Amino acid sequence: MSITHNSESDLRNPAAALWPRLVFPAVLAALAAAVVVSSTGMGFWVRLGPGPGFFPLVLGSLLGLLSLLWIGQEVRGAKNGALPDEPETGDSTDLVIPEEPHEPLRLKTAATIVISLAVLAALMPLIGFQLSMLLFLVFHLRVMGRRRWLLTTLVSVVGSFGVFILFTRVLTVNLPAASIGFLQSLGF
Repeated sequence: MSITHNSESDLRNPAAALWPRLVFPAVLAALAAAVVVSSTGMGFWVRLGPGPGFFPLVLGSLLGLLSLLWIGQEVRGAKNGALPDEPETGDSTDLVIPEEPHEPLRLKTAATIVISLAVLAALMPLIGFQLSMLLFLVFHLRVMGRRRWLLTTLVSVVGSFGVFILFTRVLTVNLPAASIGFLQSLGF
């Protein structure tokens, strides 16, 4: 089975091999432009915080930027003579694309995830967003995902306290606070 779809004329004419690779990023760039244009009429910022056009404008701009970077990489790769679809050595009929090893989702794992979400929902009104999300992320990264402590700590702190600060101070969106007096006095 061959994974390359290049005919001999495509190999002689790099532009013919390039244009199919540009279709999807160009469509994404056009979609991003449409989102950005339509979001400008919705109001970027209102008195209470981000307006209805804030997230579409930011996400549309990000999508457009990434699409243009993708197009630039494809064009630069074609100018350098690199065609990613071509096998480096050997016959293309012998090419086997290895899959990344992964474990199938087991019922026990799925149940653990659902139970941890229920515990998160139960703890959030009691101990607040920051601590409950911190515990949730530590559990999933360290216990379930077996990640290193440094990565677990960084992601958990940013994912709990950083997100809390972003939503409450920058976006002025209230997140659950602790209902326990001791934790409230600590600012949770």
